[in-house]
Amino acid sequence: MQPVSTEIAVTLYGKVFTTLDRSNFNFNDIYEDFLHAVDKLLAAKTKQPIEVIETADRIVTWKWYTVAKSQQVKQPIFNAFESERHYHQMQADILNTSHKNPTFSNMVMRICINIVKALEDGETESIPILAPAGRMVISSSSFAN
Repeated sequence: MQPVSTEIAVTLYGKVFTTLDRSNFNFNDIYEDFLHAVDKLLAAKTKQPIEVIETADRIVTWKWYTVAKSQQVKQPIFNAFESERHYHQMQADILNTSHKNPTFSNMVMRICINIVKALEDGETESIPILAPAGRMVISSSSFAN
């Protein structure tokens, strides 16, 4: 499978970054390599040390859809991302599309990441702004390398 056009929307402690990061991600990578690539991108985007990013709690959602749908004001419900199983679902969705559209000419993977401050009682301080329904808080242990 070829690299996929990916847009990453980031919210850091309640501050929404107005620009999307647009990259080509290789979804042939193993789960741990994918997580490391996302962490590196987040560290660069937020200008935070990689250690802060790797240990932060985060809420992650994703959607594989057409570019036209990604530009609509009303967005569809996004999928939760909290485990390797969800990464494999991303891969399966992309692979299923490749049978009909091998160049992914009109497709985009949108990933919304909300980095939140964990409070002592296990709750989070920031409320997700970008992530539509199906939100899950992912502890830093899910993203450990």
